[in-house]
Amino acid sequence: MNKIAILSVILFFTNSVNADMIVPRLSLNFPGTYELDALEASDVGTQLSGAVGVEYLHQDSDHITVGVGAQYTLDTKLNSVASAFNLQSVYLTIIYTLVRDLGGVAPYIKVNAGCNTLLSRSDDRKIDGDVKGSAYWAAGIGTKFLNNFYTDVMYSSNISISGDIKYSTISLNMGYGFGI
Repeated sequence: MNKIAILSVILFFTNSVNADMIVPRLSLNFPGTYELDALEASDVGTQLSGAVGVEYLHQDSDHITVGVGAQYTLDTKLNSVASAFNLQSVYLTIIYTLVRDLGGVAPYIKVNAGCNTLLSRSDDRKIDGDVKGSAYWAAGIGTKFLNNFYTDVMYSSNISISGDIKYSTISLNMGYGFGI
């Protein structure tokens, strides 16, 4: 799965030399759920956390924008368990703009799909699960305004290859697009 996602990113970069935006992004991840089969509690809540990332976007038509992105999730702490983790995500993104210009605002639907790696984990428990990689997907709605500002609300889910580690959250994302 990771090899397919990485190959897709490389192919996208080599085929999309006319991309029109680089979008640095900041995310606020609301408390979510973290499941690890090795823990006694099947669901452990997470605390408020953040993420930083960047997307490379190419407008394919009036309504379709495609791109690739990378995101680093900052320390995400677990409730009731002395543990925290970080994720590095790489993904493909598709944005469908509902209306191109609605008084300077362009609402859109967005979908991300890719993979991520659990970069670090701090606790005293032995982890039997596969922490090297996982599938990542997200879906949500947003708006582009003043031609360069992006805001969206996304539901995201990360599931390890073996299926024994799951993390999901809702995030508020903001970014500014620089034309290239």
